[in-house]
Amino acid sequence: WCSQPDPTEKPDDRLSYTTRRDTTLVEVIPPRQPRPADSKEIGRVHSNEELLDYSDGRIPRALRSTRRITIDLPPRRDEGASGRYAPGDHLAIHPVNPEALVERVCRHLDLPVETWFKLHGSLDPSHDTYRQGYPLRRLLGETLDLTFPDPPEELLGAMEEASRDPEDKQALGDLLRRLDRGAGATERTETLRMLRRRYHDIADLFDAFDRSVPGLEVLIELLPGLKPRYYSVASSPLVAPDRVTIVAGLLTRQEEDGRHLCGICSHYLADLSRGAELRIALKPTPRRLPEDRHAPLLLVAAGTGIAPIIGLLEDRAARAADTDPDNPIALYFGCRSEGEFLYRDRILTWLRQGRLSRLSTAFSRESASKAYVQDALDADSVAVWADLCRPDAHVMVAGDAKMSRDVSDKLGVIAQREGGLTEPQARQFFDDMREEGRLVEDIWGLQLNHDLARSEMLAMKYDSGANWFSRLQRTFSREPVVSPAIRRY
Repeated sequence: WCSQPDPTEKPDDRLSYTTRRDTTLVEVIPPRQPRPADSKEIGRVHSNEELLDYSDGRIPRALRSTRRITIDLPPRRDEGASGRYAPGDHLAIHPVNPEALVERVCRHLDLPVETWFKLHGSLDPSHDTYRQGYPLRRLLGETLDLTFPDPPEELLGAMEEASRDPEDKQALGDLLRRLDRGAGATERTETLRMLRRRYHDIADLFDAFDRSVPGLEVLIELLPGLKPRYYSVASSPLVAPDRVTIVAGLLTRQEEDGRHLCGICSHYLADLSRGAELRIALKPTPRRLPEDRHAPLLLVAAGTGIAPIIGLLEDRAARAADTDPDNPIALYFGCRSEGEFLYRDRILTWLRQGRLSRLSTAFSRESASKAYVQDALDADSVAVWADLCRPDAHVMVAGDAKMSRDVSDKLGVIAQREGGLTEPQARQFFDDMREEGRLVEDIWGLQLNHDLARSEMLAMKYDSGANWFSRLQRTFSREPVVSPAIRRY
């Protein structure tokens, strides 16, 4: 047995959230074959390519990378079924924790990575899968989220309870007191920020308090499950019906101590080689642009938000859908520099072939002059408003949550300046487009790795508060933006 409750311990001495573990035991068992069945569909990597152009030396390879990953779908269950996905759909990727992280946690648990176990006594139905035997590698690699928990109080409390070191126990108790919601919001916020900066995952926490590591049964109960990440499909089933392509931007941030904080799923995907298996699930989108090849389209994207638009344009190219003066297709794309103009050659080819009517880009880091995709829209405001006024016009906005907000603000300004609408009328104009399904937004801001997303959101809130007046002035300028960082093709 890995652990069992102390029969001499009085119930009142235990914290309230640990009572369900009083009779939960982990039994180490001999390894079994085969592994427990996995309900997820299994895909295979067909190709995994870098999309960024590093040739000009402006992009730091260690911190920036964007991968185009094509995946062979599993065999169809229904051979007579129609298309397996459509442009605009999403692919759920079930990531795997890094092997080095799994091994570090196993060392702290004093268990070999290849250990198998049974769980006894738990009343939680979600633990049923562990009752007949389960591999530890799979539990820590595929099932549990090993990043620093949010909120961390339960794990820190369990560590304090399990501690065999008086100094550790006191330090953990001090942290819990500082995190107590009654201690004051400022102290709690500062403590959380310190913990998240210092401990990226539970292994970091166990390294710091190595005589205070709770048992495996505690981790099973307290740690959340490893959630799938969703990626927009960047391909058309008309081109390759049994393959799907996604675009993954690697999430990497260098900390003050020199360590790199890495997104779990993006780095997992980046390391997959041709033929590697991964757990996937296709998810249909509730809203999509029309298949009508003659509908006017206004397409707006930034960064990896270009993915669903690539799928859409690839689908239209496969249908031989050209543009004409009455049914234009305009693409506005924002990125940091020319080297991060994703799918540049393919997009320019579609422009030459007449699949696109207009193309504008905005580069935010190419030179001292910065421009964003909403600025490219503003610079073309007369043509943009003409597109929006077409009764069958459709708009797609794809990117992160901040970009979507900025584009929405700018479209409202264009409606007021070029269309003569009041602010309430402009807001109603776009609300009507959404209601009619003619304004589709593919926003991935909340699908980031949780730790990275949290820090980015905090920084965004600070910027939003500190720079609100200058942003307001730029947003409601009565003149279109003019910038050398905006390019028309």
